[in-house]
Amino acid sequence: MTEGQARRATSADSSGTLWHSGTLATVSGNCAGAHFGSMPMTHADPTAPSRRPLRSGRPARRAVDGAALAAQFETALDKVEQALALPDATEMVHDARKAIKEYRALLRLMGSDEAKAARRLAADAARELSSSRDRQACRDALADMAKAERLGPEDADRAASLIGKDQDGADEAASHERTLRGWLTEAHARHAATLDAEACETDILDGVRKGYAKARAADDFSAPERMHDLRKRVVTHRYQMSFLADLPAGTGKRRARRTQKLRDVLGTYQDIETLRHHLDGAGARLPEELRARLAEAADARQHDLIRKARALHADLFDSKAKAFGQKLERKLARKAGKSAQADTGDHAPS
Repeated sequence: MTEGQARRATSADSSGTLWHSGTLATVSGNCAGAHFGSMPMTHADPTAPSRRPLRSGRPARRAVDGAALAAQFETALDKVEQALALPDATEMVHDARKAIKEYRALLRLMGSDEAKAARRLAADAARELSSSRDRQACRDALADMAKAERLGPEDADRAASLIGKDQDGADEAASHERTLRGWLTEAHARHAATLDAEACETDILDGVRKGYAKARAADDFSAPERMHDLRKRVVTHRYQMSFLADLPAGTGKRRARRTQKLRDVLGTYQDIETLRHHLDGAGARLPEELRARLAEAADARQHDLIRKARALHADLFDSKAKAFGQKLERKLARKAGKSAQADTGDHAPS
C-alpha cells in the first residue's frame, strides 16, 4: 500500500462515507474543506450550507459530486508512486507517464489558474522522461510497420540498430526517480493548499462536455502537428470518461474503450513521426537506399492510420457537444435512480 492509499484507507468524507484503498465509494454531502492528500481531512459542519450547491438537484449531477474527483487525483498520484517501485526502467517510465496523463486529463475538468499551473508542472515532469520513451516509440513504430507489411523485417532490424542503446539503467532510473519524487511532493502540496477544495466545487459534467467539444473540433488530419493536438484531446476525453465509468453509479465504460482505440491509432501515428525525427539525426550512418525505403513505408503506414483515425473520430464524435452532454446526463440519472432504488429496497411491482 502506498502512502496515499494508507491515508485514504482511514479517511471519511463529510457524510461519513469511507474511502477504501483507492475504490470510489458513494460520494455525497458537503466536501468543503476536505483534502484527500497528505494533510488530514477536516469535517464540515453537517448543518452548514454547501460552499457551492450543485447546479441542479438532478440525479445525474448528484452522482458526480466533486469529492470523487478529489479522491481520484490522489489515486492518480498513487499510480506514479507505484510505477516508481517497478524494477524495470522501461515499464516504470511507461506507467508513470500514463498516470501523469490521467492526472492532467482530470485537471482539465477544472479551469482555474491553479489547475493550469499544476498541469504545466505535470507536463514538465513527464517531459523529463521523454528521451527513454522516444527510443521505445521508435522501436514500436518499426515493429508496427513490419507487422503491417509496409516495411521488410530486415530493414526494420537495420533501422532498429541505429536507434541507439538506452542509457545506463541505474543512472537513468535514478534521474527519473528524483524528477518524479520532486514533482509528487509539489503536487501533494498544491492539492493540500487549493486543488482538492476546488475539485469539490467543480461542475464535472460541464468539464466533460467541454472536453468532448474540444476533441470533436480537432478533426484536422492534414499535418503531424494537428494530429498531435487531436491525440492530446482524445487522451483527455478517454480518461475523463473512464473516471465517470468508475463512479459507483457511473457510465461510460464502453465509450472509454472505443476512445482508447482511436488513441492507439493516433499513438502509432505519433510513434512513426518520432521515428522520422530520430532517423533524421542518423546522418551518414543511415544508407540512402534504406532511408528511402523507411520514408516510403512511413508515408504508407501513416496514410493507413489517418484513414482509420478519420473513421473512428467521425463515429465517436458525431453528436454535437450539447446533445452529448444531455445524453450523458440521462444515462447517469438512470444509473443513479437504479442505485437509489437498490439501496432503499424499493422495487416496481411486477
